[in-house]
Amino acid sequence: MSKASTVTSYRPPPPGEIPVKRLVEVGGSGSTYDFFDRLEIGRYHEGRFQAGVLMVRDPTVSSHHCVISQDRDGTCFVLDTSRNGTRIDGRRLSPNSKTELKVGQVLSVGQRLELRLDGEDVMRSSPEETTGSQTMGVSNTTIVTVLVGDIRNFTTLVQTAPATVLQESVARVFARLERAVVAHGGTLKEFQGDALFAFWEQGSTRNHAAAACGAALDLHRLADELARDPS
Repeated sequence: MSKASTVTSYRPPPPGEIPVKRLVEVGGSGSTYDFFDRLEIGRYHEGRFQAGVLMVRDPTVSSHHCVISQDRDGTCFVLDTSRNGTRIDGRRLSPNSKTELKVGQVLSVGQRLELRLDGEDVMRSSPEETTGSQTMGVSNTTIVTVLVGDIRNFTTLVQTAPATVLQESVARVFARLERAVVAHGGTLKEFQGDALFAFWEQGSTRNHAAAACGAALDLHRLADELARDPS
């Protein structure tokens, strides 16, 4: 498998506040991927990189496939937001819900990527990258404008619509929303459940706050169009 590229987008906690966790690729190169509070996995797109995402060259991997995170007590969870599913030790996860990832368990993404959660917390005095691993963190502060939105009445939809139909519909909606964010120079950080998180860094556009506001207005108009679309 072609190795993924990673791009960071968040400031990590001070060393020692949250331990660094490590995912080890099973088979292949045995590469390791370190993260602090979260790591997202998504499909690689030529010429475009998403912040905070481990990009995978695999057509069966969704653009926003899953998110691995850890709580303050060090417990790790996987949130599956994919179309084709994510598995832990061969068991497919329930979509749009968190499942605990325990030490030694293997996370399967797409056809070829398997990652095992290492049993030892990685000791680091700083979040700088070291040889043989990639640390998901940066040490400088950046001014950003953040856009957050979610799907109205999503809880009701979850309770009434078939899971496969709902998942396909949400994927189509998010794909159109993502294009609107990118068109305004923004970076889509993640989809989590029914929520969208995007940001604009200072310097990414002439006026990052105005660009975010323009995207918000376009998303509102797009949401009205989608609400009138019976498909």
